Amino acid sequence: MERKAKKGVFYFGVFFLFLLAVSMAQATVLNVPGEYATIQAAIDAADAGDTVQVSPGTYFENITLKNGVTVQGSGADTCVLQGNGTSSVVFASGITQSTALYGFTIAGGAGFVVPWSENRIMGGGIFADQSVLTIGNNRISGNRAQFGG
Repeated sequence: MERKAKKGVFYFGVFFLFLLAVSMAQATVLNVPGEYATIQAAIDAADAGDTVQVSPGTYFENITLKNGVTVQGSGADTCVLQGNGTSSVVFASGITQSTALYGFTIAGGAGFVVPWSENRIMGGGIFADQSVLTIGNNRISGNRAQFGG
């Protein structure tokens, strides 16, 4: 009987350590500009399941999305992602996991030269190639491209 009790305590301990490990592996919120100076720096530091939370403001950068990372702006009226006018403002390629972009005005994009389509310029605001994305509550304006400005 004593052996069964020790075995039960052992399994309970293993179960407890498992729950502790799972709770420590929860998603992280990375704040811009609080913890990271740029949206891209926060995306680069994020792991799948994390959220990059962007405070109100205008951010002068082009970003590349990452598998499994949600990029959440404070709202299209208060959070502007202003591209540099030389390529797509938001770029995604080969995104296969749950990835999302919410709450931005996306402007100032000039598209991406797509070599496999006779060098057409596509996706002024957002260029997504072979990607599955959730894009919502954004305002995409003031961008240009031959296709999908």
